[in-house]
Amino acid sequence: MKYKITTPEEGYTGIIAGVSFANGVGETESNWLVNWFTEKDYGVAEIAEGETKQEVTKETLNLSELNSNELKYLAKERGIRGYSSLNKEELIKVLEE
Repeated sequence: MKYKITTPEEGYTGIIAGVSFANGVGETESNWLVNWFTEKDYGVAEIAEGETKQEVTKETLNLSELNSNELKYLAKERGIRGYSSLNKEELIKVLEE
């Protein structure tokens, strides 16, 4: 089961508890995280079958606002190899390609 998580802070972009958020919206399949976010007053909604996964694009995510760890997490999620040895500028370049 997939869940859509919305942040209390409207428009937040970054990573919280391992979940990547863009414009205040993230997704998870972890029941533990769903409970954690619920306890912290985040919005949690089940994603109906057939709904598409949230796409994080250059328009919704300003990569330069993220720290190196957040950029590495995005690189890992996108299947980019060798991301762990890249610095912030190199990560941004690779993620923008």
